[in-house]
Amino acid sequence: MNSMTKDKLYLIKPDVSIKPHHTHADLTFLKDCATIEGLLSFYPSLRESIDVEYVPPNTSYKSVIEGLYGDHKNKPLLILQSDEGLRAIHLNASLDGIGDVLEDKFIIDDVDGIIKYVSTVHLRFVNPYHTQETLVR
Repeated sequence: MNSMTKDKLYLIKPDVSIKPHHTHADLTFLKDCATIEGLLSFYPSLRESIDVEYVPPNTSYKSVIEGLYGDHKNKPLLILQSDEGLRAIHLNASLDGIGDVLEDKFIIDDVDGIIKYVSTVHLRFVNPYHTQETLVR
């Protein structure tokens, strides 16, 4: 990216337990965070263009991000901070409606919206979603 400021992605730490004294059987993962983690592993270059921060489970993002309102916990959260990303939201019709403005921050807290934004802006895919039928011809 050309901008010095990167978009910021918050994920819940993987392999977590909500119990204070847990066994291996108590460990779990959050599906939406695992989905985004899979995208990051498919395309390692994303970690260079997006700042990724891991937070403990049940952390309210309000306590992590100054000025963020609403209850965004136990799911991925992307805050657009790059000039390129903010321009893309305004100029790219395919990105309409994927996020919200809270205070002075544009956030995406929906896994499909995050995938669509990251695929379009950071990976430059025209259509990030394909079904098995469209790939096998």
